[in-house]
Amino acid sequence: MAIVTRTRTYNTGDNLPANYYNEDLDEIIAGVNSIDDAQIDENAAIEESKIAFNSTGGHDHSGDPGFGKKVLLNKLNVAGFSAGAILKINSTATGIDTEQGLIPPINLDYSGMTATQPLALNSAGDNMETRLLTSADVQIPRSYVFMDYKDLIVESDVGANVFVSSPMLFQGIAACVKTAPVGADLVIEITSTLGVIGSVTIPAGSYTAFATISTAIAEGAYLGMNITQVGSTTAGSYLTVTLTGITTG
Repeated sequence: MAIVTRTRTYNTGDNLPANYYNEDLDEIIAGVNSIDDAQIDENAAIEESKIAFNSTGGHDHSGDPGFGKKVLLNKLNVAGFSAGAILKINSTATGIDTEQGLIPPINLDYSGMTATQPLALNSAGDNMETRLLTSADVQIPRSYVFMDYKDLIVESDVGANVFVSSPMLFQGIAACVKTAPVGADLVIEITSTLGVIGSVTIPAGSYTAFATISTAIAEGAYLGMNITQVGSTTAGSYLTVTLTGITTG
Protein backbone atom coordinates (compact mmCIF):
# COMPACT_ATOMS: atom_id res chain seq x y z
CA MET A 1 0.00 0.00 0.00
CA ALA A 2 1.27 3.42 -0.91
CA ILE A 3 0.99 6.04 1.80
CA VAL A 4 -2.26 7.95 1.30
CA THR A 5 -1.47 11.63 0.64
CA ARG A 6 -3.58 14.66 -0.20
CA THR A 7 -3.19 15.36 -3.94
CA ARG A 8 -5.73 18.21 -4.17
CA THR A 9 -6.93 20.97 -1.89
CA TYR A 10 -10.47 22.37 -2.07
CA ASN A 11 -11.78 25.66 -0.78
CA THR A 12 -15.31 26.63 0.19
CA GLY A 13 -17.29 27.43 -2.89
CA ASP A 14 -15.06 25.49 -5.32
CA ASN A 15 -16.71 23.31 -7.93
CA LEU A 16 -15.85 19.59 -7.48
CA PRO A 17 -15.82 17.77 -10.82
CA ALA A 18 -17.03 14.20 -10.70
CA ASN A 19 -13.74 12.86 -12.05
CA TYR A 20 -11.79 14.55 -9.18
CA TYR A 21 -14.17 13.10 -6.60
CA ASN A 22 -13.91 9.61 -8.09
CA GLU A 23 -10.12 9.73 -8.37
CA ASP A 24 -9.72 10.83 -4.74
CA LEU A 25 -12.14 8.15 -3.54
CA ASP A 26 -10.44 5.42 -5.61
CA GLU A 27 -7.06 6.35 -4.13
CA ILE A 28 -8.42 5.97 -0.58
CA ILE A 29 -10.16 2.66 -1.35
CA ALA A 30 -7.06 1.22 -3.05
CA GLY A 31 -4.89 2.22 -0.11
CA VAL A 32 -7.15 0.64 2.50
CA ASN A 33 -7.51 -2.58 0.51
CA SER A 34 -3.74 -3.06 0.25
CA ILE A 35 -2.74 -2.61 3.90
CA ASP A 36 0.09 -5.00 4.88
CA ASP A 37 1.56 -6.08 8.24
CA ALA A 38 4.30 -3.46 8.23
CA GLN A 39 1.74 -0.66 8.00
CA ILE A 40 -0.30 -1.75 11.06
CA ASP A 41 0.76 -0.03 14.24
CA GLU A 42 1.85 -2.55 16.93
CA ASN A 43 -0.57 -0.88 19.36
CA ALA A 44 -3.56 -1.20 17.04
CA ALA A 45 -6.48 -2.76 18.94
CA ILE A 46 -7.94 -5.07 16.28
CA GLU A 47 -10.41 -7.70 17.52
CA GLU A 48 -8.96 -11.07 16.51
CA SER A 49 -12.32 -12.46 15.43
CA LYS A 50 -12.43 -9.76 12.73
CA ILE A 51 -9.30 -11.10 11.02
CA ALA A 52 -9.43 -13.75 8.28
CA PHE A 53 -6.64 -16.30 8.80
CA ASN A 54 -4.85 -18.32 6.16
CA SER A 55 -5.13 -21.91 7.40
CA THR A 56 -2.90 -23.26 4.63
CA GLY A 57 0.17 -21.07 4.71
CA GLY A 58 -0.32 -18.71 7.59
CA HIS A 59 -1.73 -18.41 11.09
CA ASP A 60 -3.76 -21.59 11.50
CA HIS A 61 -6.75 -21.06 13.75
CA SER A 62 -10.29 -19.83 13.58
CA GLY A 63 -9.77 -16.25 14.78
CA ASP A 64 -11.75 -16.87 17.95
CA PRO A 65 -9.89 -14.88 20.67
CA GLY A 66 -10.48 -17.69 23.20
CA PHE A 67 -8.76 -20.46 21.21
CA GLY A 68 -5.93 -21.14 18.81
CA LYS A 69 -2.20 -21.43 19.01
CA LYS A 70 -0.44 -19.82 21.95
CA VAL A 71 3.18 -18.77 22.16
CA LEU A 72 4.36 -20.19 25.50
CA LEU A 73 8.03 -19.30 25.38
CA ASN A 74 10.01 -16.75 23.41
CA LYS A 75 13.34 -18.02 24.73
CA LEU A 76 14.18 -20.83 27.15
CA ASN A 77 17.24 -20.58 29.36
CA VAL A 78 18.51 -24.15 29.60
CA ALA A 79 21.38 -23.40 31.98
CA GLY A 80 21.41 -25.98 34.76
CA PHE A 81 19.06 -28.39 32.98
CA SER A 82 20.02 -32.04 32.53
CA ALA A 83 19.33 -34.07 29.42
CA GLY A 84 15.81 -35.48 29.53
CA ALA A 85 14.46 -32.88 31.97
CA ILE A 86 10.68 -32.53 31.85
CA LEU A 87 9.01 -29.16 31.37
CA LYS A 88 5.77 -28.44 33.20
CA ILE A 89 3.48 -25.52 33.98
CA ASN A 90 4.38 -24.15 37.40
CA SER A 91 2.13 -24.33 40.47
CA THR A 92 0.64 -20.89 39.83
CA ALA A 93 0.13 -21.50 36.08
CA THR A 94 2.17 -18.41 35.29
CA GLY A 95 5.34 -19.91 33.89
CA ILE A 96 7.40 -22.99 33.15
CA ASP A 97 9.24 -25.18 35.68
CA THR A 98 11.44 -28.21 35.16
CA GLU A 99 11.36 -31.56 36.88
CA GLN A 100 14.82 -33.04 36.94
CA GLY A 101 15.65 -36.71 37.05
CA LEU A 102 12.40 -38.32 35.91
CA ILE A 103 13.77 -39.42 32.56
CA PRO A 104 17.11 -41.30 32.53
CA PRO A 105 19.76 -40.25 30.00
CA ILE A 106 19.58 -42.10 26.71
CA ASN A 107 23.20 -43.32 26.80
CA LEU A 108 22.98 -45.53 29.89
CA ASP A 109 25.96 -47.33 31.37
CA TYR A 110 25.26 -50.91 30.30
CA SER A 111 28.15 -52.49 32.20
CA GLY A 112 26.97 -55.34 34.38
CA MET A 113 23.53 -55.50 32.77
CA THR A 114 21.99 -58.54 31.12
CA ALA A 115 19.74 -58.80 28.07
CA THR A 116 16.05 -57.89 28.69
CA GLN A 117 16.92 -56.52 32.14
CA PRO A 118 14.01 -54.28 33.21
CA LEU A 119 14.08 -50.65 34.29
CA ALA A 120 12.08 -49.60 37.35
CA LEU A 121 11.49 -46.55 39.48
CA ASN A 122 13.88 -46.40 42.40
CA SER A 123 12.71 -46.55 46.00
CA ALA A 124 12.48 -42.75 46.19
CA GLY A 125 10.31 -42.60 43.08
CA ASP A 126 12.45 -39.88 41.49
CA ASN A 127 14.70 -41.78 39.07
CA MET A 128 15.15 -45.06 37.23
CA GLU A 129 17.26 -48.03 38.25
CA THR A 130 18.02 -51.41 36.73
CA ARG A 131 17.60 -54.76 38.38
CA LEU A 132 16.98 -58.38 37.55
CA LEU A 133 13.49 -59.76 37.92
CA THR A 134 12.93 -61.72 41.09
CA SER A 135 10.21 -64.17 42.01
CA ALA A 136 8.44 -61.31 43.82
CA ASP A 137 7.99 -59.50 40.47
CA VAL A 138 6.11 -62.37 38.82
CA GLN A 139 2.99 -63.94 40.32
CA ILE A 140 2.74 -67.52 39.08
CA PRO A 141 -0.54 -69.44 39.41
CA ARG A 142 -0.11 -72.77 41.18
CA SER A 143 -2.42 -75.62 42.12
CA TYR A 144 -2.10 -78.36 44.74
CA VAL A 145 -4.22 -81.50 44.40
CA PHE A 146 -5.48 -83.84 47.13
CA MET A 147 -7.26 -87.16 46.43
CA ASP A 148 -9.16 -89.85 48.34
CA TYR A 149 -10.21 -92.55 45.88
CA LYS A 150 -12.43 -94.74 48.06
CA ASP A 151 -15.72 -94.54 49.90
CA LEU A 152 -15.28 -91.50 52.11
CA ILE A 153 -15.13 -91.51 55.88
CA VAL A 154 -14.51 -88.80 58.49
CA GLU A 155 -10.75 -88.73 59.02
CA SER A 156 -7.80 -86.35 59.40
CA ASP A 157 -4.65 -85.99 57.30
CA VAL A 158 -6.06 -87.92 54.37
CA GLY A 159 -3.56 -89.02 51.74
CA ALA A 160 -0.16 -87.49 51.05
CA ASN A 161 1.04 -84.14 52.34
CA VAL A 162 2.14 -81.45 49.87
CA PHE A 163 5.22 -79.26 50.30
CA VAL A 164 4.91 -75.51 49.55
CA SER A 165 8.09 -74.51 47.67
CA SER A 166 7.53 -70.71 47.57
CA PRO A 167 5.44 -68.15 49.45
CA MET A 168 1.81 -68.41 48.31
CA LEU A 169 -1.47 -66.56 48.48
CA PHE A 170 -4.16 -69.22 48.28
CA GLN A 171 -7.39 -68.01 46.69
CA GLY A 172 -9.75 -70.93 46.18
CA ILE A 173 -10.63 -74.55 46.94
CA ALA A 174 -12.46 -76.71 44.36
CA ALA A 175 -13.84 -80.16 45.16
CA CYS A 176 -15.58 -82.89 43.17
CA VAL A 177 -16.71 -86.49 43.74
CA LYS A 178 -17.78 -89.37 41.49
CA THR A 179 -20.46 -90.45 43.98
CA ALA A 180 -22.45 -87.60 45.54
CA PRO A 181 -23.06 -87.49 49.31
CA VAL A 182 -26.66 -88.24 50.30
CA GLY A 183 -28.41 -87.35 53.56
CA ALA A 184 -25.80 -84.77 54.63
CA ASP A 185 -23.21 -82.45 53.12
CA LEU A 186 -19.61 -83.46 52.51
CA VAL A 187 -17.20 -81.06 54.27
CA ILE A 188 -13.47 -80.91 53.53
CA GLU A 189 -10.74 -78.85 55.20
CA ILE A 190 -7.32 -77.96 53.82
CA THR A 191 -4.68 -77.63 56.50
CA SER A 192 -1.11 -76.42 56.79
CA THR A 193 1.51 -76.65 59.49
CA LEU A 194 -0.13 -73.50 60.89
CA GLY A 195 -3.66 -74.97 61.04
CA VAL A 196 -6.77 -74.90 58.82
CA ILE A 197 -6.42 -72.49 55.87
CA GLY A 198 -9.86 -73.05 54.32
CA SER A 199 -12.76 -75.41 53.78
CA VAL A 200 -15.23 -76.37 51.07
CA THR A 201 -18.65 -78.02 51.29
CA ILE A 202 -20.25 -80.26 48.65
CA PRO A 203 -24.00 -80.11 49.34
CA ALA A 204 -25.92 -83.36 49.67
CA GLY A 205 -26.90 -84.62 46.23
CA SER A 206 -24.21 -82.49 44.48
CA TYR A 207 -20.96 -83.47 42.84
CA THR A 208 -18.92 -80.25 42.90
CA ALA A 209 -18.29 -77.17 45.01
CA PHE A 210 -15.95 -74.18 45.15
CA ALA A 211 -14.96 -71.89 48.01
CA THR A 212 -13.10 -68.57 47.80
CA ILE A 213 -10.37 -67.99 50.37
CA SER A 214 -7.50 -65.53 50.87
CA THR A 215 -4.76 -67.11 52.94
CA ALA A 216 -1.03 -66.44 52.79
CA ILE A 217 1.35 -69.33 53.48
CA ALA A 218 5.11 -69.12 53.81
CA GLU A 219 7.59 -71.21 51.87
CA GLY A 220 8.35 -74.51 53.52
CA ALA A 221 4.87 -75.26 54.88
CA TYR A 222 3.19 -78.65 54.44
CA LEU A 223 -0.39 -78.95 53.27
CA GLY A 224 -2.89 -81.66 54.09
CA MET A 225 -6.61 -82.57 53.89
CA ASN A 226 -9.21 -83.44 56.52
CA ILE A 227 -12.69 -84.84 55.87
CA THR A 228 -14.85 -83.56 58.71
CA GLN A 229 -18.31 -84.69 57.52
CA VAL A 230 -19.68 -87.16 54.96
CA GLY A 231 -23.16 -88.01 53.68
CA SER A 232 -25.31 -89.82 56.26
CA THR A 233 -27.04 -92.17 53.82
CA THR A 234 -24.35 -92.30 51.13
CA ALA A 235 -21.00 -90.94 52.22
CA GLY A 236 -19.71 -90.08 48.76
CA SER A 237 -16.61 -91.44 47.03
CA TYR A 238 -13.64 -90.70 44.78
CA LEU A 239 -12.89 -87.23 46.06
CA THR A 240 -10.53 -84.76 44.32
CA VAL A 241 -9.74 -81.39 45.93
CA THR A 242 -7.70 -78.65 44.20
CA LEU A 243 -6.21 -75.75 46.13
CA THR A 244 -5.36 -72.76 43.87
CA GLY A 245 -3.31 -69.63 44.41
CA ILE A 246 -0.42 -67.45 43.22
CA THR A 247 3.21 -67.15 44.25
CA THR A 248 4.13 -64.02 46.20
CA GLY A 249 7.91 -64.29 46.36
